[in-house]
Amino acid sequence: YTIDIVKLMGAFNYSPNFFGRSGDGFYVEGGADVTLPYGFTASARLGHQWIERNPLFGTPDYLWYSIGVSREIYAG
Repeated sequence: YTIDIVKLMGAFNYSPNFFGRSGDGFYVEGGADVTLPYGFTASARLGHQWIERNPLFGTPDYLWYSIGVSREIYAG
């Protein structure tokens, strides 16, 4: 969803069998991009993943984040 110079995004993913009978897997992510001067874009993301039977597989739930600034580069 875009509001002026801000673009918002969200995602939800579901897996009925994440890996080797580990049960349901879920992943949710949200973020924003902000258009800056001179063609730059600032971005931020936040995501979280969890799996139904984590203790059996040694894969703990985790939270991650990302913050960055980017610019398109023209080749040639």
